[in-house]
Amino acid sequence: SSWVKGSYIELVRNDNYWDDSKPYLSKIIIKFISDPSTIVAGLKKGEINYVFIGVPYEAINDLKTVPRLNVTLYFRPPYTQALQFNLNDTILSNPLVRQAIAYAINRTDIAQKATLGNAPVVDYVIDPDLVPPPSGLIHYERNLTLANMLLDKAGYPVSSNGTRFTLEVLTYPQADMQTIAQVLKDELKDVGINVVIKSVDFSTMLTLEAKGQYQIATTLYWLSSLWTYQLFHSAWIGKGPFTNNMFYNNSQVDKLLDSWLKESDPAKQTEYLQKVEMEINKDLPEIVLYRVPWVNVFSTNFAGSDIPIRGQWYFASTMLDVYYLPIQTTSSTTTPQQSTTTPANTTSGSSVGTPSGSIIWVIAGILIIALITLAITVRRKK
Repeated sequence: SSWVKGSYIELVRNDNYWDDSKPYLSKIIIKFISDPSTIVAGLKKGEINYVFIGVPYEAINDLKTVPRLNVTLYFRPPYTQALQFNLNDTILSNPLVRQAIAYAINRTDIAQKATLGNAPVVDYVIDPDLVPPPSGLIHYERNLTLANMLLDKAGYPVSSNGTRFTLEVLTYPQADMQTIAQVLKDELKDVGINVVIKSVDFSTMLTLEAKGQYQIATTLYWLSSLWTYQLFHSAWIGKGPFTNNMFYNNSQVDKLLDSWLKESDPAKQTEYLQKVEMEINKDLPEIVLYRVPWVNVFSTNFAGSDIPIRGQWYFASTMLDVYYLPIQTTSSTTTPQQSTTTPANTTSGSSVGTPSGSIIWVIAGILIIALITLAITVRRKK
């Protein structure tokens, strides 16, 4: 076996494995490719046998014309695309403004343009296979009359230049994220909101979110119940990337999540989480856009019980300056404290530094199992 950092990992069959009938493969090469066009070309040439993340939506129809390839959309692992708000921001702390934005955008249009119609618009924040979405969730649809009325009520009239205020949207250079930001800019213009798009690399984006140096961010997250706890409980405010960087603080949500965490009865757990969903749907610390479809492409002679995969893996260089948090020692009777740090100015003109250290993020977290260079070993008789 061998490993070339940033290039590939080669796994060779262990002939001394305890079950002498396995593994069936002589060798697997896992390649890391950041360029979508290179992935598509490799699939069409037969140089890549399987890829589960990194294939652009616009390549789906083209790849379906290749007889030796299976192309399928898969919704596991469960992820949603959303717009995340910084509730410490002067403008976005007003729930009327967040509601107005929800009614000003066309989520169907965003999903259509960002995924070429492959993603369904959803309203839930927890995996529906685990927690059925409660009845009564508000399905926000574009209503410019209502959006304008809410903005007027919030105290932001249209000025003489036709705008109410300016918001900055933080995103990173991935095709669907860029599309979302641009459509958002176009649609919010219709209600007098001027949008400035700020595009940075992914690790810088995580750092800015954790520091509260943003207003709106395009975000992608896992629909896990534990993830819900970490994203929306106020005890997780200011705890770093992939935590409550919306600075959302709702005592009722905290109480429901704490009760869910201690509850052993599945039915009551579901009840608690459904109530959490209702609160988040009403408060709008974020706007859920659509369920994320993963494009799985594999050769017709490539099969197994885990194809398509049931999980997702990302390989990247060390990101200690992004993920690392010093151990915090607290008394056993002390509850987690909310951060009292005041976020930096979130206006579009603020200057923000980049994280220290050398960080290489493999775009879209591509893991490709490819180039199975030797024939599949004949199963040995048990």
